[in-house]
Amino acid sequence: MSRPAITTTGRAAQKVYALMSEENDFDLKLKVFISGGGWSGFQYGFTLCTEIKQDDTEYTMPVPQLTDKPCLDPN
Repeated sequence: MSRPAITTTGRAAQKVYALMSEENDFDLKLKVFISGGGWSGFQYGFTLCTEIKQDDTEYTMPVPQLTDKPCLDPN
């Protein structure tokens, strides 16, 4: 696993762990992705998921995190 391309603050990490606790599922990962583009530029989104897709990059610190390839290189 490589170093995260996106910085997750301590406060954000606390929120992610709180959501994992609420769901009682500590296998969840924070997924960061591009959800659009066009005239207004790229729109980034996030969700909690357990599925790791082929083009995902996985990070573990400070929270389990996935980032898809288009998010890392939107060109």
